[in-house]
Amino acid sequence: MALRIRQARVPYKSMREFARVCGVEYQSLWRYANQNVEPGVETLAKIAKATGTTTDWFISGAGRGPRTTSRAA
Repeated sequence: MALRIRQARVPYKSMREFARVCGVEYQSLWRYANQNVEPGVETLAKIAKATGTTTDWFISGAGRGPRTTSRAA
C-alpha cells in the first residue's frame, strides 16, 4: 500500500500538499507512504476520494488508479 500512496502523491508538489488535499495529518500520511503503516478505513477512504481512486486500488492494485493531475487550488 505504501507504494500506491507514493504513486498517488506524484501530481502534488509535496507530501504536505498531498496531506492537506486528502484531509490527513502530514505525519500520518508520511508514515503510510514511507514506513508501511497502514491507514484505517476512514483515512484510506479520504485518500482514495481525494485522489480519484478506489480503496480497492490502494489495497490490492485492482480497479481505478489515481488521476494524473492535481486538483489542489
